[in-house]
Amino acid sequence: MIWMIEQSDEMLLNFGSSVVIGVLVIVISSIALGIYLKQKTRLMLYFFMAWAIFGAYVITSAISVVVGSVLLHQISYVVVLPGNLIFWFAFVDYAMHENLGMKKTVIAFVAIVFMASFVILEPWAFDATRGMFVINPEMDWWFMQITNVVFCMNFIVYAYWTTTTFRKAPPALKKPSRVLFVLGLLMLFSAVIQFTGDMTLLTLQTVLVILVAFVTIIVIKKDQRIAHLLPYTVYKLIVTSKNGPKYYTKSWADSGIDDDMLAGLMSAIGTVVKNTLQKIKTGAISEIKMYKGVMLTEMRYMPVNIVIVASKASGALKQSLEGFSEEFMKVFYNVLYDKDGFSKEVLDGIGTFTNEKMEPLIAKYFGIVPSFMVGDTDPGSLASRTG
Repeated sequence: MIWMIEQSDEMLLNFGSSVVIGVLVIVISSIALGIYLKQKTRLMLYFFMAWAIFGAYVITSAISVVVGSVLLHQISYVVVLPGNLIFWFAFVDYAMHENLGMKKTVIAFVAIVFMASFVILEPWAFDATRGMFVINPEMDWWFMQITNVVFCMNFIVYAYWTTTTFRKAPPALKKPSRVLFVLGLLMLFSAVIQFTGDMTLLTLQTVLVILVAFVTIIVIKKDQRIAHLLPYTVYKLIVTSKNGPKYYTKSWADSGIDDDMLAGLMSAIGTVVKNTLQKIKTGAISEIKMYKGVMLTEMRYMPVNIVIVASKASGALKQSLEGFSEEFMKVFYNVLYDKDGFSKEVLDGIGTFTNEKMEPLIAKYFGIVPSFMVGDTDPGSLASRTG
């Protein structure tokens, strides 16, 4: 996006508009910051940083024109704008893979190096008559195209994320995924506008980008599962006694694994692992690889086996399982241990570990996990939970 001034009389008006746009973008990004501070989700931190930095870029660019500072102009393109691209790529990569991919990082780095080379190496000057920065006319076209590519990378990566989310969304998340898909189309349209150079269309593009940022964070805030749809599929949570009988199961997707078979497996390996962990006085989530996915199991507690079956291991999922297990043991301590502190069997598992007691714990630690179960179309549905 380019804010160019044709005449000096319009400079202050253009500056004011740019500042308003920049501040508005930062305010919108602060919604993501609020989510991050509350839930410590790295995804929302990346979203906030990407859009807050973009708002800062708009403001610094406007200030550089008003004061005619070549140095500030260079800083806005070499430092501020690249930060927006890096954090936006980080947001999309983390949403899709829960890690930062090397390919996107290399692409972003190459684009930034090309743009920075033009900004740093070329002799810039401020044209007070036109209210804009100019360089060698022969290089100006190349600089504009590289800048356009950098902006379009943001638009295209966003559209790729929303399209993939729409294709893979379960029934419960089809409605918000459709909204994101439409926003992705608007971003592709913005990418086309970027190369037109038409100021009226670029103004429209600015409005569209702000709209996309605002609606995106509102969609995520309303149901955060939409932002955690792609990295992995969580099939089920199962809690069993140390001897094998099932206490409770919550299913998010069909895993093809029988609960009784899984309970028996955990009973067979649980005792050995737990004794080892107790001897070395440590506790952690154990990861057991399967043919299609992994089992994450909390092995610190003698009375029960607490297991998550998922398509892949995830740091966030391990953290959720650990937190769930700790609170589960606090809530049910008196029924899992006798008065002398020894673990005991719960004879009436169904009557003890009821939906009314388990649902709040699951919602607290696994609330962002989307359900792929048939018939589970309500984002708050508890239909797939069984005691």
